[in-house]
Order: sequence, then C-alpha cells, then structure tokens
Amino acid sequence: MSATKKKSYHKQVQSVQGAFLDQVRREMARQKINQSELSRRTDCTRAYISLVLDNNHDANHSLNLRTAIRIADALGMNVSLRLIKGK
Repeated sequence: MSATKKKSYHKQVQSVQGAFLDQVRREMARQKINQSELSRRTDCTRAYISLVLDNNHDANHSLNLRTAIRIADALGMNVSLRLIKGK
C-alpha cells in the first residue's frame, strides 16, 4: 500500500472517530453523564474513557467497533455503519 493511500485511510479513520466522539460528548452532556459514569456503564477503565474522549490518537486507534457499540449502548443509543460511494 502506498504512503498516500495509508495517509488517506488514517485521515478517514480520524474523521469517523472524531464525528462519533463528538456525538458521544453531546449525548453525555445531554444526559448529564460524566466520564466516570460512562466508564461504569461500559465496563471500560476511567483512564481509557478519558483517553478516548480527549481525542488521544493512541487511544483512538484502539477504539474498535465493539467498543464504540458498548459506548453507544451505555448511552441508550445505536451505532449505524454504512458505505458511501467514494470519489
């Protein structure tokens, strides 16, 4: 895989994760849920939740689909994943 393609994938991953995490933060605020409560509901460590929500790039790489679904479920939400036509 070319360096350009890798950079494109990395940028797309950051964009999708960033949009997801923005939605998580908004829903947490709406429900008045703090990071400790989200940690309890997801059974993830408080440190991990903090790293993910603070947009730490290392933590974001480990934010897999299973964890995203756990976070959404903890907020009473669902995750929707869809394909869209590329350029």
